[in-house]
Amino acid sequence: MIPIVNFNGDLIQKSSSTFSFDHAAIFNGEVIQEDIRIWDGAMMYQEKHYFHLMAMMRMARIDIPMSFTPEFFYAEINKLKEEQSLENAKISFNVSPNHSSVDFWITAKVLPSKLTFELPYKIDQYRETHVSNGFHDRVNFLKPSNRILDIYAFENELQDLVLLDESKNVARSIHGNIFMIKDETLFVPKLENGALDVVFRKMTIEAAKRVPDFKEIKEDAIFPFALMKADEVFIVKNGEGFFPVTNFRKKNYESRLLPSIVDYFEERG
Repeated sequence: MIPIVNFNGDLIQKSSSTFSFDHAAIFNGEVIQEDIRIWDGAMMYQEKHYFHLMAMMRMARIDIPMSFTPEFFYAEINKLKEEQSLENAKISFNVSPNHSSVDFWITAKVLPSKLTFELPYKIDQYRETHVSNGFHDRVNFLKPSNRILDIYAFENELQDLVLLDESKNVARSIHGNIFMIKDETLFVPKLENGALDVVFRKMTIEAAKRVPDFKEIKEDAIFPFALMKADEVFIVKNGEGFFPVTNFRKKNYESRLLPSIVDYFEERG
């Protein structure tokens, strides 16, 4: 299959040149990305993703064209979905200002027909930098520094890294939001601590509230050492799904309550 991109409504090969060298996407990395999951042929939480993208564009002071309606958003995604015959995929809807207009491009990453990815998933804490929770962290801009962190993780035979905020609390991972379960309580880092403000985070919390086995859902600061005492830890990647952590340093985890969360998450999707 030849990789295809929907660029401003035109379906083109991914290898085609589309940007000028003074484009904001190249010159200063000003790109907002909204990741949407296609699961068994349908877009999950499509309306929530649309309004989330609009909110991010307003925060970034990017003018929203009159044409950017919900119907336009769904139609442009479906255009790529149908061209590539996508049944299960992560769709990335990217937006960037271009002088007096706005460019958008949509890409797809094919995924298996599942929401939980059960595979060896080792993580460790990264100490060399902190999540600042500044403007570029709150808005879903592309994060080029993640590429460097990915290389570090690969060189150390890790699948992900725990990132901390400036107060040394758990913020998130390279690839998503961190959730921790201890004694039937679900702990979630707060947005103020650097958690990613994305649709899948919010809907995971909503799904967990419906799980009878949970005594409490707590959005609070989490110290890294607490991960060593947790019963379960998992990563939620926006637009992809759930990744149960198997190892954090010498700590091993099993997945007991996560399947119940995923069941309710699927129902609401």
